[in-house]
Amino acid sequence: MPHPAFPRGGSGLRNDEFKFENVKLKAMGNYDDIINLPHHVSERHPQMSMWNRAAQFAPFAALTGYDEAIKKTTEKSKKK
Repeated sequence: MPHPAFPRGGSGLRNDEFKFENVKLKAMGNYDDIINLPHHVSERHPQMSMWNRAAQFAPFAALTGYDEAIKKTTEKSKKK
């Protein structure tokens, strides 16, 4: 059952109903001088493809053979 103050759930406001009133934005501090600079494009190194870039962040097996050892141990345990 929704809270009486928020009959639609959440804050009771849709995104298009939310209004910023008397809100002061905090200064960026150390990055004020560079925040609006254009994006750097290297002349020396070609841009990496999305496929290669994604591969850098893909999960990897840090311990080679670990999964196989766990499966073997699990199978042995089930047989007992």
